[in-house]
Amino acid sequence: MSSKLPPNTVGQIQRLILRWPKDPIRPESVSVQRYLQSRLEPPRPQSSSDSSLTSYIASFFLRSKPQSQSAASLQPPLLSQENIKVLQSFLDNKYQKAYPLRQNVRYPASMPQHYDRLIKEFDEAAHRSAFARLSRRIGGSVRLK
Repeated sequence: MSSKLPPNTVGQIQRLILRWPKDPIRPESVSVQRYLQSRLEPPRPQSSSDSSLTSYIASFFLRSKPQSQSAASLQPPLLSQENIKVLQSFLDNKYQKAYPLRQNVRYPASMPQHYDRLIKEFDEAAHRSAFARLSRRIGGSVRLK
């Protein structure tokens, strides 16, 4: 695949892979880094579930008609310069800077700490053991008075 991409595009994709933050919640098999890396590697035979995931993700990047299952599994789509620019703008927080949240949206009057608690929960969930996840789930469903 990388033989079909211009060298500057390959370099841009490699920089995106290195700079893109790791998501501790998302499995490695569906990470953005893994997807971008798959655009650099030569095509290889894929399992049916892997090829359906690839074609599903590719449909978002290409904005084109979905290809047949066999064509999508044989050759993953190339990333255009427009796709790379959009990913780079996400990395640079362009949209967060251009459209900042107002304070009343970030801290609603009805529950001002809601989003802070949500962020804290995601941070804690990434480091929880399987037993801790199970006990938290059971504890959340049982309420004692």
